Amino acid sequence: MAQPTLSDYQQSTWSDSSTTEATASLTWGRRDLIVVLGMTEGNAQALNTPTATGLTFSAVSGTPTNTANSCKGYAWTATAGSSGSGAISATTTGGSAARGLAAFVFSGSDGVGGTAISAALGATTVQSLTRTGDNSHVVQVWGDWNAVNDTTVTWTPGSETQRVAQFVSGRATFFVANWGDQGASGTTNYGFSGFAGGDVTAITIEVLGGSGGGAASRQSLMMMGMGR
Repeated sequence: MAQPTLSDYQQSTWSDSSTTEATASLTWGRRDLIVVLGMTEGNAQALNTPTATGLTFSAVSGTPTNTANSCKGYAWTATAGSSGSGAISATTTGGSAARGLAAFVFSGSDGVGGTAISAALGATTVQSLTRTGDNSHVVQVWGDWNAVNDTTVTWTPGSETQRVAQFVSGRATFFVANWGDQGASGTTNYGFSGFAGGDVTAITIEVLGGSGGGAASRQSLMMMGMGR
């Protein structure tokens, strides 16, 4: 199975308490998969379903989390019906709070595979994810309700791209990372060590490979003289 291609990534500001979280503008192609991860500082503070011109988002099964005295984790996906671009935004409820969105655009993906979702990990900072496909990518978001000022961690596996490591005083500590081609299907621990927090929420998602993505399809058409 061909691995998906991460063609774009953007995020909102994870350190503020805005009434709307919005990423910078992203670009996607027809049939691209857009995965959005979110986290709020507490279970009483919510992120509403994201919106973007031409995209309709659905929650990943099992999200959002719903555990008192913990950060609240979110994951949504959308499959683009046509090429487009724009910001992805989500309104908020529950009053002033630290929150954030991380948006990934994947070409050549058949969708989401395995997921690991928990708001009751305590001091455990790895999640075991069973990948159902070969050559998948993995995306992950963390929130520490204890709001510990500790953002220097060691990721596992060590091939990650760290996107967010944000401490918000008195609010929460957030992390976002992703991993490229993970090889054959199987079970792997994803996360980090060296963190002093003790009340963490995490969502880890497998992004499957395949042949259905926009960028790969457009490249093939161009090579045949059929694309624009």
